[in-house]
Amino acid sequence: MNVIVCVKQVLDNSSPVKIAKDGRHIDGTNTGYIINPCDLAAVKWATNWKERSKSGEVAVISKNGPSTGKILRECFAYGADRALLLTDLDFEDSDGFATGLILARAIKLLEYDIILCGIQAVDTNDGWVGPVVANKLGIPLISRVIDIQVDEIKKKVTVRRRLDGVNREIVEADVPCLLTVDSLLDEPRYASIRSIRMAQRREIEQHDRISLGLSKEDVGTIGSKTSILELFAGKLRPGRIFIPDSSLPAAERIRLIMSGGITEKRENRLEGNPEETIPDLIQFLRQKKIIR
Repeated sequence: MNVIVCVKQVLDNSSPVKIAKDGRHIDGTNTGYIINPCDLAAVKWATNWKERSKSGEVAVISKNGPSTGKILRECFAYGADRALLLTDLDFEDSDGFATGLILARAIKLLEYDIILCGIQAVDTNDGWVGPVVANKLGIPLISRVIDIQVDEIKKKVTVRRRLDGVNREIVEADVPCLLTVDSLLDEPRYASIRSIRMAQRREIEQHDRISLGLSKEDVGTIGSKTSILELFAGKLRPGRIFIPDSSLPAAERIRLIMSGGITEKRENRLEGNPEETIPDLIQFLRQKKIIR
């Protein structure tokens, strides 16, 4: 089976983030870029599965960005067989909908059984590129996947989905299908020095808007359904400073300052024989509105 992984470059959150002068973009100067963590988990699973099954190929696709070529070569180092870079000035400022359309057009150029997308990117947290791609291709979509089992004979995938809390769900689907994966899917895989060096010599296929059969109205700000009006840094809430009552004795004020104003909790304990304590217990439960 052939696997396609859609990857995105995102800002390295360990680098300082600065908002550009236009107030709608991030200033990428002196900022590092990495593969979106959920996308990297998908790449690792795909290349591990290819080695286990000894069949098919893994292709990675990404839209243009400052360091997209670098992250595609990183995917080569992990074991990807092909890399497609979708680059065009008209693609700039495409939202999740327009990006999904661009990726879907590129995917139609390839043979595929399973398409993997990260559940969301850590920069925008939109999470709707995968669903748009599945919709444009007319294939099943399963989201929030944390484990994948492939049956090549029956042409099916059985996946485990992450629900709220610790709840999980097992879902089966025919291929071709698209899975949006959680970072919990991450499998151990490391790129060797040799594979990193070889990746620098690998060819990256490039496609622009015209080669994908898209018009200017399909992409960029014109083809987007949403737009960013403003980016701004959140304000940090100052911590509350506890000031004890000035009428208290000095020793008590010092004690309260040292404890941050936290007073020792007292236990409500009922002691005695049942005949004496039951009425008090009932009264307590009624006060707390536990019983009527």
